[in-house]
Amino acid sequence: MALHNHHDAYQVLPPSFTATVAYIDGATDTTPGWGWATYILPYIEQENVFRQLNLKLPVQNSPAIQTMVKAYLCSSDLTPPSAFAIPDAFGTSITQAAPSSYATCVGGDESGSVDSTGLGIFYRNSRTRLDLHRTCRFASVSGWVFSTGTAAPAWAM
Repeated sequence: MALHNHHDAYQVLPPSFTATVAYIDGATDTTPGWGWATYILPYIEQENVFRQLNLKLPVQNSPAIQTMVKAYLCSSDLTPPSAFAIPDAFGTSITQAAPSSYATCVGGDESGSVDSTGLGIFYRNSRTRLDLHRTCRFASVSGWVFSTGTAAPAWAM
C-alpha cells in the first residue's frame, strides 16, 4: 500500500536508489544512494524517521539509517538486533545501518543491479509509472505483493 500511496502522491514509484552523479560502473557512482524504502517511510507511519534524513547527503552521513523499522523486517527472518556495519567495495566499513528483509526487482538476469538502467520496476533513478487498471487486476491476484520480495540479507551470506 505504501508504494501505491507514493505513486498517488508523485505519479511514479520510488526508485530502487537515487544517484546524482553520472553513471560510471555502478560501484563507485551511487551517491547519495537513498533507496526505495526511504521514500515510503511517510506512508508506513515513519514520517518522524523520514524528517531526520537529508536526501541531498550520502546515506552514510545520516545517523537515522540506524533506526530499526519493524515494517522492514520479516518476522521469520533472522535479523541482527541492531544496526550492522556496511562495507564499501574494498570491505572497509563506511557506516552502520538497520537491517531490512526486503529488496526490489531490477529485472531478470539480463539486468544487473549495478547497471545504469533495468528492465524491472525498480532500478537506478527509476521513475516507473503504473497503469493502475492493469496493476489493480494484477495486485488482486498476487495479494498486493507485486514488486518487492525478500532477499538473502548481507549478514546471512
